[in-house]
Amino acid sequence: MVGARRPPCRARLTSPGCAAGPGCLASSRLLFILDAFDSYAEALHGAAHSTVTGSTLASPAGAARVVEVVLGVYSVAVFATLAGALGAFFLQSRGPDESQVPAEGPVS
Repeated sequence: MVGARRPPCRARLTSPGCAAGPGCLASSRLLFILDAFDSYAEALHGAAHSTVTGSTLASPAGAARVVEVVLGVYSVAVFATLAGALGAFFLQSRGPDESQVPAEGPVS
């Protein structure tokens, strides 16, 4: 579309970026309630680390293993969405290629 205003990059990154925080807080609370960690601080640290990096949790509890898998899938989905939004923004900012611009013919 020529002349169409595209949304700023910030608008594209807000929703997937905001999804990581509540997912981390909810999973850390679940780990603490299920006694996978001794303190909430340890549960929050483990959940945040696992959400961002997809690494394993330090707890050997069965609930922690299930949360590891869920957080791994969650982190891939959130960060893949962020990467796709950034890529789409930069691809749109390049503008149309010369091959896509229609050639002007003789005016009749």
